[in-house]
Formats: sequence, structure tokens, C-alpha cells
Amino acid sequence: MIKEYLNRNRRLLRNFNLKKNNRPLIFFVCFMIATALWLVNAMGKRYETVISMPIHYTKLPPNKVLVKAPPSSIEIKMEATGFTLLRHQIKLTINPLNFNVMAFTNNMMVKPGQSFFKVGSDQFLPQFSRQVSSEIKLIDISPDSLEFEFDLVVNELKPVSQLFELQFENQYFLYDSITFTPDSVMVNGPKSLVSSIDKVYAKPLKFKKLNTSLEKIVTLESIDQLDIFPRKVTVKIPVSQYTEYNEKIIVSKFNVPDSLNLVTLPGKIDVNCLVALTDFKSISPTSFIIGVDYNDLQADRQVLPLKIYSHPAHVKMLKISPVEVKYLIERKHD
Repeated sequence: MIKEYLNRNRRLLRNFNLKKNNRPLIFFVCFMIATALWLVNAMGKRYETVISMPIHYTKLPPNKVLVKAPPSSIEIKMEATGFTLLRHQIKLTINPLNFNVMAFTNNMMVKPGQSFFKVGSDQFLPQFSRQVSSEIKLIDISPDSLEFEFDLVVNELKPVSQLFELQFENQYFLYDSITFTPDSVMVNGPKSLVSSIDKVYAKPLKFKKLNTSLEKIVTLESIDQLDIFPRKVTVKIPVSQYTEYNEKIIVSKFNVPDSLNLVTLPGKIDVNCLVALTDFKSISPTSFIIGVDYNDLQADRQVLPLKIYSHPAHVKMLKISPVEVKYLIERKHD
């Protein structure tokens, strides 16, 4: 099989006549020569083109930060022969222009009161010219100016807060306020942003079926352009089991003139609330002050509203019955 294939190829080569079969080859050679001549002629002409050149900003003021960043590149319109443009275009789009902010502003931006300056893009021309051939003619630069807006870098303590979702087992409740250690963290960044922040929040968490106090390390939410230290704090969630408390409380009276007696009907009211088991034994009727104010009397009404003046710190769902009482006024006898 192989021998037959080789013999067939030898016969084809012996029968090939270069003089009779050279037209395609001659056409191809002529085409390549014409193309080369056209390319040389075309590349020798002058063209206009626009390139996007990156800018690298260096030497920023040490006590400030950019809040309105200038463009990361500029567009340069230039004219040169095709050969020259081809040689420089790749180099120009890779090598950035270096913009020394401190040098261009003569160190003015270090001052606290200085926050804005504007510079014309034509100031880049000397540096740009050093990076290109003298055969290139610069026509235009866009944008025609660069604007810089700075803000002072400050440090402020901000309180830590939370947006946790808490779910408790039956008869269990939050006993006291949720606390953090530390309760405040240092926030560093532009003054305008730091001043707009009232609190730093822990990342949202959901706690289910709580039936005991919890202590946990949590991470704080990040804020764009601001540094927060520390990034983690300890949260304490006090949880206690509660039970029902019912008692009758004597109605107190306030602002009654010395010459009068104010009698309420009834003289005692019912108090109902939930109390933590740990506090149950320490609570008594005297722990509540609920009463009426003589100054609330109205001629067209024969009742006074009851007000809760004080109650134990950690009771839940406090209710009183009734919420208003009838009254009688008696003048004291000398």
C-alpha cells in the first residue's frame, strides 16, 4: 500500500511542468509585492489618531484623601506617519503618566483649609513629549483640565449598635439592654463621611429559641472609604425566664391642695405584668407608683386618668385596670 502511494507521487512529479503550471505562483508573488508597496506607501502618509493614556497619581497630601477622584486616563489626539504611530501606540497605552500632586500644587494641599484645586491638562505636555518621538505632533488633550477634591482625614469614636432579630422560647424575654464591649469603635476616614455616621452597626444576625443569656463575638459592618478599629466586638444579650405577677395597688394622689381631700373610686387598682424569675421575690406593691394628678381635673368630666409614675426596671407587658377612676373632692375641716 505504502509503496503504491510513493510510486504514484513520483509519477505526478515527473509529469509536472513548471512552465505550464506557473501562473498561480506568479500571481501570488505579484500580489505580495503589490501589497508590500501599498503598505509602504500607506504607512508613509500622515494620520491623526486618539489614544487613551493612563495617569498614575503620586505624592498625595498625607493628611487628606481624595473624595472626588480625577479621571484615571486622558485622551490624546496626535498626528504622525503611520510607521511612527504604530511604533509608539502600544508603548503609550501601557506606560502611564505620573502626576505628582504635591509638586503640582506646591504643597498647598497640606494646609487644613485647602480642599480643591484644578490643573490644566496642557501641563502634561512636557512630560508626554519626553515619552514620544519628535516626529509626533500633539493636537489636543481631553479633558482640558483635571479637578481634585480632598477632605481631611479624621478619627472619631462612634457607638456600636445592632439590628439583630431575636426569637425567644416561650416565657423567655430580653432581660435588659443589649451591650457591646467595647461599646464604641474608632472610625478613620474623610471628615465629611465620618461626620455623617451616627453609629457603627454589627452585621445583622438572627438568634432563634433563646432561653439563656448569650455572649458572642460579632463582626461590624464595613463602610465604604472608612476604616473601623476594632472590626470585631463582644455582644452580650441578657435573657431571662419570666412569670406573671398580679397585685392590687393603692392609687396615689398628686398635687392635691392642702385644704382638700381627693378620694378615688376605687381606691385600689389591679396591676398585671411579667417579671423575671430572679426578680420575683424582690417585687412588692410598693414597687409601683400609680396614681392621679389633681391638675388633670376637668369640669365636664367625672373621672381622672391613671398614670404610671414608676415601676420595677425589668417588668414586661405592664397593664393596669381600670385605666381611669371616679373621684370625690372633700374639704378638710379645721
